[in-house]
Amino acid sequence: HSAHSEILPRPVLRSLLMKQAALETPPGEEVPTLEDTVEVEVYVLPPSGGDEEPDQPDLTFDQVVDAPMLWDPIRFSETCPSSDGACAMVLGDEATGDAADGPVAWVHGTAMRSEANNFPGRDEVNPQASRDCAVDVFSQAGITDPRSEIDAVEMYVPFSWYEPMWLESLGFAEPDRGWRMVEDGSTDIDGGDLPVNCSGGVLSSNPIGASGMIRFAEAALQVRGMAGDHQVDGARRAFGHAYGGGAQYFAMWVVGADKP
Repeated sequence: HSAHSEILPRPVLRSLLMKQAALETPPGEEVPTLEDTVEVEVYVLPPSGGDEEPDQPDLTFDQVVDAPMLWDPIRFSETCPSSDGACAMVLGDEATGDAADGPVAWVHGTAMRSEANNFPGRDEVNPQASRDCAVDVFSQAGITDPRSEIDAVEMYVPFSWYEPMWLESLGFAEPDRGWRMVEDGSTDIDGGDLPVNCSGGVLSSNPIGASGMIRFAEAALQVRGMAGDHQVDGARRAFGHAYGGGAQYFAMWVVGADKP
């Protein structure tokens, strides 16, 4: 085979990872169904707030289930769009933050990790680089229980199933509990104890190249109280997450309304 023939299209690779995640459900536990996969994020996904216009139309549960199958089990409506857009952030030192007239998003921790894309035994559902990066950034921020100490999460979710996968990998959920958090409403902006991607996330708008940075910016907007219609009430600490490549490059930060 040529090198090109061995490269899987992204939807194919993602579908394989979704199936692998389902296969890793512990014996005797309930296995997530198609409906659980859909409920992960798409049909409850809010439109992007502020000036970011969503590229995905509002969807109902039935519309997602009836959408064309892209690559089993991924349906067309469970995938991110290709969008135009940009993002810019202004970073300053401590003195700049102290002198700011308006609310500031103080950086409590930043971390980056990477790993090779292909090696024997690599866990692509729960990459080591993802776990190590999360442990590092939470340690810097003095966080020991991410689920109870983070008020809002902006994570990179290009396909619906990635939300429960990352919830587990990042330490917000125990193994096999990520999809259950989504199903029971724990990640909803209304009533959830860990609101996730209240901006609509990558599934709503995906200006490739800026999508990861937007997750960081949205986290900062939350703790500044400037997230508009998708503001989480009382958000004091937020988590921003981006990844790239074959789920091998990771960047994360924790920002807070209070100076560390």
